[in-house]
Amino acid sequence: MCAAVLLEEFAQEPGRPGSDAEPPAGGSPSAAQSLQPTSVQEACASRTWEQGYQAGWDDAVRAEAESRQRIGAELARSLQEISFTFFEARAEVSAALQPLLRQMVEAVFPAVVADALALALSEQIDELLLEASPGLELVVAPGAWPAIAERFAERLPPSVTIVEAASLAEGQAYLRAARRERLIDVNAAIKAVRTAVEAFFEQQREEKAANA
Repeated sequence: MCAAVLLEEFAQEPGRPGSDAEPPAGGSPSAAQSLQPTSVQEACASRTWEQGYQAGWDDAVRAEAESRQRIGAELARSLQEISFTFFEARAEVSAALQPLLRQMVEAVFPAVVADALALALSEQIDELLLEASPGLELVVAPGAWPAIAERFAERLPPSVTIVEAASLAEGQAYLRAARRERLIDVNAAIKAVRTAVEAFFEQQREEKAANA
């Protein structure tokens, strides 16, 4: 707290010993005496203003820091809620799709084995014929040719010989030329799809457990 301190000047009264000094003309105070209270008051007012300004600045800085901290915390909480909502929604969608995808892998894919095998054989035979490979043999699993023939016999060149081999499973076939042999395995592709589907759902279960 700043306060002006005024000091009283004790001048010697007339009639006292040693009172040789005469009072100022007109009885008015000196210039120094009249300026001293005003200067002290101005200094106090300036210091009070500076203290108030600094206090207001500190309050503003503190309020801004608190506001940023609050906004950051709210943003982090919102992002966390969004993340949980995303994982929950994806888990629900995955759970709904799982029976459908498994049914496709187990029922639909095997039903199209013959079509897929016929298409793959047609492409490979055309390529080998372009290379002028004589004596082509088409090796299939026992009993598999009738199903393939329904989709493929019309496109099969007369020079291709059909051979059955007990070592092959349904969905597998060999194309043999004089010096080349190619394996076509549709079952392997279906197995790869099945493995990928199971791996996908396993990953979903792990993520759901981690975010539970």
